[in-house]
Amino acid sequence: AWTQIRSYIKGSIEAGKTGRPLMLEEYTNLGNKRCELSLAERRFSYMIYEDYAKCLESEGKWDQADRVLCLFTKLRHTDAKLADFLYVDEVQDMTQTELGLLVIAVGRNPEHMFLVGDTAQSISQGVDFRFGDLRSVIYSFCDLKKPMEKVKTLQRNYRSHNGILSVASKIIDLLHKTFPGSADKLAGDIGLAIGPRVEFLQIEKGNDKAVADVLDYNGRARLLTFPKGDLEGTDWKITAGKSSKGNKDDRFAYKPEIKVGSTEHRIYLICKEFNVDPPLVLDVVQSKGLEFSDVMIVDFFKDIPEARQKSWQNILLDSFIHTRNTNVAVDREVQRDLKLLYTAITRCCNKLTFVETGPSKAGSAFRRFLEHFDLSQDYVPPPPDANRQDLRMTKDEWTIQGIDIASSVDLDLDITGAEDTLYKAKMCFERNDDGKMIRRVDAMIMAARVRRIQEGKERMELSSKAVTEFLQLGMVDEAISLLERTSDNPYLERAIKMLKCLRK
Repeated sequence: AWTQIRSYIKGSIEAGKTGRPLMLEEYTNLGNKRCELSLAERRFSYMIYEDYAKCLESEGKWDQADRVLCLFTKLRHTDAKLADFLYVDEVQDMTQTELGLLVIAVGRNPEHMFLVGDTAQSISQGVDFRFGDLRSVIYSFCDLKKPMEKVKTLQRNYRSHNGILSVASKIIDLLHKTFPGSADKLAGDIGLAIGPRVEFLQIEKGNDKAVADVLDYNGRARLLTFPKGDLEGTDWKITAGKSSKGNKDDRFAYKPEIKVGSTEHRIYLICKEFNVDPPLVLDVVQSKGLEFSDVMIVDFFKDIPEARQKSWQNILLDSFIHTRNTNVAVDREVQRDLKLLYTAITRCCNKLTFVETGPSKAGSAFRRFLEHFDLSQDYVPPPPDANRQDLRMTKDEWTIQGIDIASSVDLDLDITGAEDTLYKAKMCFERNDDGKMIRRVDAMIMAARVRRIQEGKERMELSSKAVTEFLQLGMVDEAISLLERTSDNPYLERAIKMLKCLRK
């Protein structure tokens, strides 16, 4: 339902042209190729939208789609040119009205835009994107003198080797077969090297010692998990830790909210129990846009909700894979699962390992799937005489990783997830005792909190503290950005002008 609200009812070209969300009749009249829901499903989605809209109105709130639609409505009849050129990555995470804002920003000249994306990695909640959408937006809002150029496809992959890309390609094949039209059909990527097959490790349920040994011997690996926001039956809890000796241990002073019972939480507890250096754990959404040499995808299939386990088992059957018979019951949410899995796989440059710490229908089916196509091998542990220190990240590598993670955060777009991701960056800096970088990311965390607090004294005090910290650290742009969002300050305009002069 959220995809229907964000991408169609509020975020479609039609909504942009009318300057308001679509009415029920307008929404149900959208073509079946654009919106794959049946008429009954659309009506049900619209009922949910109406309840959601009433809730926002009663509490005096608005969402990201409302903001974009408001901006689009105000700018679409102007000739304002806000930028000479635009270079945009991850364009698949944008709605049609957001794309329309980009077109307007360059004076409706599409030749001044360079947009890059991969529809198979469209994992942003609520976005249903295809490159055909981009062409529709451009033809709708630009007076083109000549036909548009065709979308260029890049096949050479400079990140991952073919051992990884062959698995990613099979996931894309499954996506196209199970959900036709859910992603643009492209030729498969070609790596620069052949590379080893991916590894698969199944650990017996409850064998925490085996999990600890794997983590200890793979200190350079980044752990990717099923997105926390998609998990069922778990609660949020702020976690802090102590070493086994009872003294405070900075390795376990991890403060973001961790879902109790989640894979991240289990890894955290296992590391504490067996005194293992805690690894960097990101969910797949947090890892988007990043790349890592070694990756372990941990309990991805075990954490898929029970309601979708059977669907995964169905699409991985030989009878489904090798025939044209697609008359198999499949939950619609499996489409996003497949895109999440593809995104996780393509974060890896060198060694990719799937680790499952308990049984699941989806996990067993996926292992058989990999073995059927000879795409995997059993997990190969390091030799017994390997020096574990050599298998861990250096302090400088922790700092570089922290910078990459902090740089991936957009405080304006990712209001709810930004704080947690920034804490991951802080954890990296703490492993290098990098005091300056810790201060910088702490200031960004405060700015993220400001965006989550309603207008009032608490918001003003936290905003002032964050701005002060930004200025002391020389982060003038960040200070200006935060001040521009603190609308109840009487000296706001004067302060921003002074800071902009300081920046020059």
